Amino acid sequence: MFDYVDSSGSLNSVKAVSNSFQFRLTGLLAAPNQASLRSLRNTTYNGCDAAQKASILEAAQKADQYVNQARTYFQVNGAPTIESQLLLSVSNFQRNQFTKWFGAFDKDRFNLVASHFEKIALQGPKSSYDCKTCHKPDVFAYVFASDPSQTIYLCPRYWKSPLAGVNSRAGTLVHENSHFKVNGGTEDYEYGVNNCTALAQESPEAAVMNADNHEYFLIDETC
Repeated sequence: MFDYVDSSGSLNSVKAVSNSFQFRLTGLLAAPNQASLRSLRNTTYNGCDAAQKASILEAAQKADQYVNQARTYFQVNGAPTIESQLLLSVSNFQRNQFTKWFGAFDKDRFNLVASHFEKIALQGPKSSYDCKTCHKPDVFAYVFASDPSQTIYLCPRYWKSPLAGVNSRAGTLVHENSHFKVNGGTEDYEYGVNNCTALAQESPEAAVMNADNHEYFLIDETC
């Protein structure tokens, strides 16, 4: 019997079932809560009003949740112990999540993507946000990959997007953070769900360096 805290903050108990030395724990662990870190950090904004700042904070907190869930996925898959199998079973990522978005399993590619999310977790809270420069109606956001200020320029389509899910505000922040050289320097080889799943199967080496593949990996719960 194990106690765990679910995503609502409630304490629950679950059973671990043993079968040929394999364990499965049902349920979902709460992702690390970084909301307080985000709210206390002295984030730099350019041309953002109070409502926009609140919206950015909300999206950044959701992005933190996505990234921390991904970190758990890579940590437990990279360390196949009994303890890691217990953690893996409570992850909201299915086992084929990696191959869907990054192609056939390869240790080097696996470790590369894992390193991207570790870097985003570290560097993401340092991002600055610009709300006034971009006026392109069909663009979500953009960055300059080598920008030491790690400024994310938010565009009109970003503000019209939902908080979470496909092409969301939270997903966009992860997408743009992955472009920064300090986080791995991903490219935009392909956009869109269908193009990115095809890229993973046809060119895994490109998929592990494509920003949209990182974004969709985080938010896909259909695998």
